[in-house]
Amino acid sequence: MNIWIKSKVLNIIDWNNNLFSVFIYNNISFISGQFIKLGFKLNNNEFIYKMFSIVSSPLDRRLELYIYNIKKDKFGIIFDGIKIGDYIYVSKDAYGKFIVDNLPSKDILFMIGCGTAISPYLSILNSKMNLLRNKFNKVIILYSVKYLYNLNYFDKFIKFKNIYPGNFLYFICFLSREKDIICNRYIKFFKGRLTNFFSNRFLKKNNFYFNIKDSCFMICGLPNMIKDVTFILKNKFNFNKKCIFLEKY
Repeated sequence: MNIWIKSKVLNIIDWNNNLFSVFIYNNISFISGQFIKLGFKLNNNEFIYKMFSIVSSPLDRRLELYIYNIKKDKFGIIFDGIKIGDYIYVSKDAYGKFIVDNLPSKDILFMIGCGTAISPYLSILNSKMNLLRNKFNKVIILYSVKYLYNLNYFDKFIKFKNIYPGNFLYFICFLSREKDIICNRYIKFFKGRLTNFFSNRFLKKNNFYFNIKDSCFMICGLPNMIKDVTFILKNKFNFNKKCIFLEKY
C-alpha cells in the first residue's frame, strides 16, 4: 500500500518538447539512484501516479525531478496544468536497487542512459563521490538525446567534470537526430544512436577498450535502448548479469 505525502511545488522549469524540471520540498528519505512515485488525487480519492528517478542529492532541501510529460493520459493532462504553489503527492518511500552500493569494484563504471534517464546518475555523482572513487578508477557516462537543445543539464556536466579529479570522469553524448556536432572540452559529441559506441569501428577509432574483468554497466532509459544495449553486452562482449545493472519501471 502506498503512503503519500503532500508536497508544495517550489519551481518548474519548462525546457522544451514536454520536458520539465520540477522542484518540491524534500521530505522523504532516499538513496541516490532510487526513484519515487509522483501522483495526483482524483475526486473518488484514488491516486494516479508515475515513477520518476530523482535528480537531487538526499541532502538537498528541494527534491528535483526531470520529467517527460505525455499529455495523452490522465497523469499528463493533470500535470500539464500544474503551477508553482500547487500541491502534488509524493510516495513516502523511495524504491529500487539501482545504487552504487550494490555495484562490484571495477576499473571502469559505465553509466548509460537516454533522455530523462540521466537523473539517477546526476544524483549519484552529486552525493557519492568518495564511494565512486573508492570503487572505480574511471566513470564513463554514455548519454543519448535527439538534439543538442535537449541537453538540459549541460551545466551540471561541467560542474561535475570540474569537481572530479583529472581523468576520472568522462561524458560521451550521442545526438541521434542532430545534423551538426559541436566541439566541447567537457563532453565528446557524436552523431547517431548510443549503440554505435559498441561497434568495433567506433571503439578502435576512439581508443576505447573494456572487458568482463575491468568493467560494469548501469543502464537506465527507454525499454528498447535497455534491451539493445543489454543484448550487445551479453552476446558480443560476453558480459553476464553480475556486471550489468538495470533500472526499468
